[in-house]
Amino acid sequence: MKKVLCFALILVVVGAQTYQPYRKDKPGFCPPAEDVGVCANLCNSDESCPGNQKCCSHGCGRSCQVPTKLNCAAVLCQRPTCNNSVRPPGQCCGVCYGPRY
Repeated sequence: MKKVLCFALILVVVGAQTYQPYRKDKPGFCPPAEDVGVCANLCNSDESCPGNQKCCSHGCGRSCQVPTKLNCAAVLCQRPTCNNSVRPPGQCCGVCYGPRY
């Protein structure tokens, strides 16, 4: 019984010394990919992005982006009624800007 307890204690001590905390994702969700961006990984994880930005896929790589509060995959957006729409940072759906054509 003492051998088992000693072995368990050794495992706990060794495990505690080698334990590295799991990296934590920042709050929010990645915005939907609109266009294929630069085919390069400009970040590795949320930790490599400044401020509250998240490391998000944009179709051909990863970059730091302003997160949305909602999971955009679950949001149904109405198609903008203009030819010049843009998705504001932190929003799921596009909006019209400038004169409507």
